[in-house]
Amino acid sequence: MESVVFKPLCKSPDIIFMGTPEFAVPSLRSLHQRGYHIKRVITQPDRPKGRGRRLTPSAVKIEAERLGLELIQPERLIEDLINDADLIIVVAFGRVIKKEFLIAPGYGIINVHPSLLPRYRGAAPIQWAIMNNEKETGISIIKMEEGLDSGPILYQKRVKIREDESAGELSKRLAEESASSLLEFLGQWQRGVIVGRIQDDSEATFAPKITKDMKKVDWNESARKVSSKIRALDPTPGATTLLNDVEIKLFRARLEKEGVSGTVPGRVKVERGRMFVDTIDGIVEIRELQYPGRKRIRASEFIKGYRISDGLILGSGKD
Repeated sequence: MESVVFKPLCKSPDIIFMGTPEFAVPSLRSLHQRGYHIKRVITQPDRPKGRGRRLTPSAVKIEAERLGLELIQPERLIEDLINDADLIIVVAFGRVIKKEFLIAPGYGIINVHPSLLPRYRGAAPIQWAIMNNEKETGISIIKMEEGLDSGPILYQKRVKIREDESAGELSKRLAEESASSLLEFLGQWQRGVIVGRIQDDSEATFAPKITKDMKKVDWNESARKVSSKIRALDPTPGATTLLNDVEIKLFRARLEKEGVSGTVPGRVKVERGRMFVDTIDGIVEIRELQYPGRKRIRASEFIKGYRISDGLILGSGKD
């Protein structure tokens, strides 16, 4: 297998940290707590969110301000923002970094990616790992290059995916694993040379951005596939189905049975405050639901509030 050698990292590198969502916060916080010199934090500009479309700061901005770090929110990157550091660390920045910036600092740019590369390159590796019923995922730290998550692998750690785990739950665990992995890797790099493993592009799989047109549940699919889809889209954008012509969201799915006959896709069974739904070959339990304009609630509350009864068919009505 091809490899490339990287010289040892200096003892006190000037670091620029680039990140945006909550996933990146543990890594930023850990670097600061460990005493690394964070010269600057770069995050995306405040964006309108919610029903009121109010400008909302990123999670990284909030943390950087709490830590008293220099913060920049550029609409576009320019060389002057990154050419005065020894190392740039990228954790879920959410924007493509152009080729001309990839060689700017002395030690280059490293990226912390939540998958076992070369599998699941792209924007949504956590969601697609759950969607595809993977048993494990992990953390990869790579040297960034022009291709999509295709740079040499400097460090990897495997992480088991728990049974019935949602994307949101797994993301929180991987965020913490990313932080500890980053510190471990930087320590190794400072102690000696790092040998990067060139990725085998023939083994690459991709994890494109999750779009709203993916969220509809098809009860004619297998119970395992339905369960994994609901968990992969939990908490956002949320898997959906129709309840009496109204689109509702489904969360916290659990595979109850598979490989059974006599099911009616979309048929509901209520049992002691729990809600079960038939698929083509099994049964899935839905433990939380959300009606439009309302909060996400437990199945027991939803059953009482919306008079859900045995025999109701989900997914029927307008398409």
